[in-house]
Amino acid sequence: MEKQLIKFKEIHHSNELAVANKDLNIYNKLLSDLKPFIAALDIELTTELITALLNNPKEYAFDSVIGQNPLTIGGIPVSKAKAMDFVEMPPAWTSIINLISAFNKGMIELPFYKNNSQGEANYNRITIQYLHLENGLFALTPSFLSDLKEKHSIYTTTEKQNRVLDLLKGIYKNYEELAAIDPFVGITLESVGIIRGVPSGGASAYDGFYPERVLSRIED
Repeated sequence: MEKQLIKFKEIHHSNELAVANKDLNIYNKLLSDLKPFIAALDIELTTELITALLNNPKEYAFDSVIGQNPLTIGGIPVSKAKAMDFVEMPPAWTSIINLISAFNKGMIELPFYKNNSQGEANYNRITIQYLHLENGLFALTPSFLSDLKEKHSIYTTTEKQNRVLDLLKGIYKNYEELAAIDPFVGITLESVGIIRGVPSGGASAYDGFYPERVLSRIED
C-alpha cells in the first residue's frame, strides 16, 4: 500500500531544527577559531579532519608531527602514551588541541537541551556526523534534515486508514465550505477530528483538523 501523510508536527519539527541550528552555530564558531591554525600548518580543511580532531586532538597532532614510526630514547622503546606527555608540539598544534579540548568539555557538560514543552523528550546535541562542509562552513547534512522531517511526520499504515483519511478529508472540506457560507455554524466535530470554536468566542489555538484522533482508533 502507499502510505499517506496524516499529520506533520510542524511546531515540534521547528523546535528541534532550531536546536540543531543552535549547535550548528557553535560548530561554526569552533571552525572559525581553528581555521588560522589549520592554515598555518598547511593542512586541508575537511570534515574528516575535524572529526579526527574531535575524537582525539592530542593523538592526531602527535601522529601528524612525529609520524607512526616506533619511538625510542637512547635506543629504549617508548610508548606513544608516554611520548605524548613530553614531546613539545608546535604552537599551532597546541592551540588546536586547546580549542578542541575546551569544545569537547562543553559538549560533555551539556549533553542535551532541556525541552520545556509537554510530551516531548529533551533535545540531543548535534554531533559532527550530522554535519558536512559547504563553502568552508558547516551545514546540516541532507540526510539529517530528511530524517528530522520524517521523525515528525505521521503516516497511515493500512489501506483501511487510507480510506478513512480520504473520508475525513472530504468531511473537513465540506465543513470548511459550510463555515465560509455561515460563519455562525459553530459546530465542533471532535469525533471526526475537527475542532472549531464559535466566532463569538474567538479563534482557539487548537482549531484545526486532527485526523490522527480518528485514525488511531482504526485497526486492521
